[in-house]
Amino acid sequence: SSSSANQTMRHSAAAASASSSKSAAAAAEPYDLRVVAHSLGGLSMLMYCVMRSAAGRPHHIKRLILMSPAGFHNRVPSPWWPIIRVLPYWHKFLEWTLGPERAYHPAMLPTYIARAFAFSYLLEIVRLPALADFSRAVMRAFFGGDASEWERALLMPHYSAQDMPSCSLHQALHFIQIIYSGKFCMFDYGSPAKNTAHYGTASPPDIGAQYWRLGNMPIDLMAGTYDGIIPPSNVRIHLDKMREQGLQVSYREFAYGHMDFTFSVKEELRYYVMKCLNRQC
Repeated sequence: SSSSANQTMRHSAAAASASSSKSAAAAAEPYDLRVVAHSLGGLSMLMYCVMRSAAGRPHHIKRLILMSPAGFHNRVPSPWWPIIRVLPYWHKFLEWTLGPERAYHPAMLPTYIARAFAFSYLLEIVRLPALADFSRAVMRAFFGGDASEWERALLMPHYSAQDMPSCSLHQALHFIQIIYSGKFCMFDYGSPAKNTAHYGTASPPDIGAQYWRLGNMPIDLMAGTYDGIIPPSNVRIHLDKMREQGLQVSYREFAYGHMDFTFSVKEELRYYVMKCLNRQC
């Protein structure tokens, strides 16, 4: 339609203006920084680049290579919905009982004994084929049919009885906001006053509507056809919005699950990522 065409032209003009204003700063960069990010890392890089550009500050990045980037979650695994519905109420309960400053609960095993037991169990899963197949089937059902080898991924060196990574409760709440709104926005602090204090606006910035701020920075998107966590349909929303706003973006699908992009990297993916890294920006 004419309105969508005009909108695309406005985004293209704004992107051209943004890229020209950054060209002088980019010429002075002592390095050529290109970023490869996966899942939540892709979401974080898009937020960083857009918000830095919105603040009129350089982001120093020449190219983004994003594998199954989070940000749009119109399709989520059905077993997640009980958690999605209950978690906001759990957060309110924590605020009521502990106070807003202490209302957090990271998703991790909190004690040494619990972690030692869990990771000993995972080792047994890998050693016993029947148990491994059963656990893989349970995880595949929970993660929306994702084909990744989750039991092996959880045996990576950064998962141990001594320590393990965790997910912030507020990070999970942010994803729930994105799922319900259908938009890739910054975290909503719950009131116009709090949002204004953090962002300068009464509502959180819409990252997906401001992709034009990335100017002429090339972006390469990848999706996994067996990814049940961030399926290709979610990644293609990034693609459509980037193209609508005049960005240089490529897209390719691989027959991978979510963790296959980082855990069991195949030669095909390695070759493609190196090809993207070597492209002229």
